Amino acid sequence: ISFSTGYPVCPVSVRQVTLKRSKSHEGLGFSIRGGSEHGVGIYVSLVEPGSSAEREGLRVGDQIVTVNEVVFDQVTHGEAVKVRTVSVVCRRVIMQPTSVTNRLALLSQMALSVHPKNCA
Repeated sequence: ISFSTGYPVCPVSVRQVTLKRSKSHEGLGFSIRGGSEHGVGIYVSLVEPGSSAEREGLRVGDQIVTVNEVVFDQVTHGEAVKVRTVSVVCRRVIMQPTSVTNRLALLSQMALSVHPKNCA
């Protein structure tokens, strides 16, 4: 665990998830927040029950690292929404604090980083 920002940062686990729409008019079953215009990455904000995103194990709070081999660290929210409408291959980043204290600190850090007023 490191404390580079004053909050404990836990080891990151990366997982690749492949999502495809079953019908042309359907989405992929998740919503996102964040973007480079807010100084943060792209994060999953909602996973629809029964969706392909849920079946593949995508969770709220996961950071989208790459989509279709495009790195998402400097992508705006608008750019991310456009790419999301096609078949998506992404790596899933999971941050799992090792204790309740670390989990609360991590949630506080995320709340400070992604202010709802600034995210669509």
